[in-house]
Order: sequence, then structure tokens, then C-alpha cells
Amino acid sequence: MRQLFFLALILTLGACNRSVPATKVSVEPAEDQLFQLDGDYAASHILVAYQGADRAAPEITRTREQAKQKAEELAQTLTTEPDRFEELARENSDGPTKIIGGNLGSWFEGNMAPEFEVTTKGLEIGEITRMPVETAFGFHIIRRNAMKVKHYGGEGFFIAYKGAPQAPESVTRTREEARALAEKVSGEMTPQNFQALAEEHNDLGAGPMFLGVFNETEPLQGDLLTNMANLDFGMVSGPIEFPVGFGLVRRIRLEKRSGAHVLIAHKESEGKARVDRTREEARARAVELIAELKSGERTFEDTAKEFSDGPSASHGGLLGSWFRGNMLPPFEQAMDKLQPGQITEEPVETIYGYHIIRRDKVE
Repeated sequence: MRQLFFLALILTLGACNRSVPATKVSVEPAEDQLFQLDGDYAASHILVAYQGADRAAPEITRTREQAKQKAEELAQTLTTEPDRFEELARENSDGPTKIIGGNLGSWFEGNMAPEFEVTTKGLEIGEITRMPVETAFGFHIIRRNAMKVKHYGGEGFFIAYKGAPQAPESVTRTREEARALAEKVSGEMTPQNFQALAEEHNDLGAGPMFLGVFNETEPLQGDLLTNMANLDFGMVSGPIEFPVGFGLVRRIRLEKRSGAHVLIAHKESEGKARVDRTREEARARAVELIAELKSGERTFEDTAKEFSDGPSASHGGLLGSWFRGNMLPPFEQAMDKLQPGQITEEPVETIYGYHIIRRDKVE
């Protein structure tokens, strides 16, 4: 978990390169991987704020009337040129999502200003409001978006250099040396040696690292997303410069997973659970519970509610759905061996303790 948080920070800080070569590694043609966003609605907007509106930046001096007029002019432009929505949002919106074309992502009903939500609910997918909608934040031009959007998955490795903001302290090579090495490694890459090169050169861990799942609704640095969108599965983009050094990023096929678990923590495990049992006692408890589950003495849900030390205990251990790679490696490796409905034969150890895992069918 800490590793994924660190990488998320790197990716959010952005990359320096705008155009990078791609190296083919185990390539198969890319296809759009569309996945459902969480929530009830999705939309983009162009916000025209005015002096005195909620959260209006200090430099905004236009009056309410001037804001209304500007918003009406933008709305009129979009009636004949709807494809310019993102362009006009980047140029004119006073909202924080202007850098990604005004995309607000998705939300659950009740989480937006009532006027905004009612208007969004009344739009068809892709439809844009013909007149601005006023809220306490100013005037909005709203486009309702689809709840299923393109997603991209990536893995890769990093060649760091001394002085980079997020580089490990142990790294001594210069930026020029790191770039030269990254270019050399990129030139040597084949479908057979990506794993080996990552194991040899990754300064942040052993082998390729899961970098996350990206989609257009997220405020990630745009260059990485653009590069990912142009890759077939298995192609590698890079070197790309990040605040840690130079990265080689491979697009991977995404897999959605669903499951539940019973967590038995111990004194040495990380997390919020505070228990007195030893590591050995925790494993023994997990082994006993697996035997009872296999025999039918207990249901998985009741076992989780009574014995799990995880935050999902009250929900019968249900973890919902996630993309493969977002869980800790031992957890994911155990899921690889299960079919929907099966539970692990042995306890699975992570930094949080011992897990009894059930794989569920993805809905």
C-alpha cells in the first residue's frame, strides 16, 4: 500500500517529456477497456465565477452580470461547436478541473449542488446545457458524460538520479548518466527481457511495479495518459522523466476483481487493528477458521463479522471490486489461483496479518 501511494505521488507530480518512443514488448492489439465509474452521475462543466461567489479566486473581479453574459456566450458557441467543450473549458473555466477539460468525474446523488445535480439528471449522455446554470459558485455550462469510460493500466520501472525530488538517497548517478542508461535499456528491450531488465535496473523495487489505473476523468499529468492511450498492450513508452528519474512504462491489460476476506491480525502486523495475539497464534486461528469454513460449520459472512480484524468485517468481509494489482502482491497471487466462489486453502500472509480470501464473481 505504501508503495502504491508513493507511485501515485510520482505520477501526480507529472513528467517532463512530451513525446517519447515506444518499444514493443509482448504486443497484442489494444482495445478500448471500458469500466464503470463509481457513483450515479458523471459530467464536465465550464464554471464562470464572479466576485463574491463561493470559492471564487481573489483575482476574479467580474460582476455577476458579466459572468452571466460570458457564460451565455460560451453556451451559444457550444450549440454549434460541441466538440470544443474541453478546449473552451481549459481556456475559460474558473474551476479546478479546467486542466482536464472540466471533467468532474463521477459522484453519488446528493453530493453536488442541487441546481447542478437536477440539471445533470435531466440531460441525455453527451448533451450540453443550452443556458448556464447558476449555483453559489457561479454560472455553469454542463455536459453529462457516460458512466463507462476508457481505462488504462500501467507497470514499469524507474532509473533514478541524485538530486531528483523523489529519488532514494542511495542513488549516486547523475541525471545525464540516468538518461543515458534509460535510453540504453530501452534500446535493448525485447519481449523476452522486460522482466529481467526491470529486476536489474529498477531503483524503487525488485522488478516491474504496478503503477495504477488511469482514465480521462482523473487529474493525472496529461502526457502519461496520452502516451498510454497510444500504446498497444505490452508496448513500452519511455524513457519518460518523472520526479524520481527516468521511467519505462508498459501498458497492461486490466482485469477487474471482486472478493472478500477475513483478516486475523497480530502484534507485529501493520494497520489499525490492535491485538495481543502473536504471529503464530494468528496463523493458527486462520487455519482453524479455514477448516470450519470448508466443513460448512460456518458461513464466510458470519466468520468475517465475528473474527475479522479488518474494516470490512461488519460487511461480511466484502471488499467490493478492484483492478488486479491494487492489492498487495501476496493477496493478488492468492487470488490468481482461485475460481469465483473458492476460498484459499491456506492463510495468506501480508503486512496486515493473515487473510482468508474468497474470490467472487465480478458483476
